[in-house]
Amino acid sequence: MHHPDVHKIEEHMQVVDEDGVPIGMVDGLEEGLIKLTRNSGGGVHRFVPPGLVHHVRGGVVMLRGKVADIGDQITQDPSGAERSQPHPQAGGLGHAHQMGMSGGQRQTEEE
Repeated sequence: MHHPDVHKIEEHMQVVDEDGVPIGMVDGLEEGLIKLTRNSGGGVHRFVPPGLVHHVRGGVVMLRGKVADIGDQITQDPSGAERSQPHPQAGGLGHAHQMGMSGGQRQTEEE
């Protein structure tokens, strides 16, 4: 099931977790997934399942959950990313941590 806001996602939008921690920048949609730019992924594209989208507002894609909890669902392999609802047992930082997604300047919903 896709979030109704997924159709609003555009290239170069910022992607953040629920706390506003930056995860990456949208490169586009590919195979039903949100593709992040290589620059925001340590030189490789990463893919976000659309089921993680909480809302799209003000040029920002806010995901459901904290990066520490959803990081394993953000993958370098589009065939390995879940295309519907987030996996209920996702945890740890996995690829997210390896790609430098921890830390960073926070953004708020209002920005």
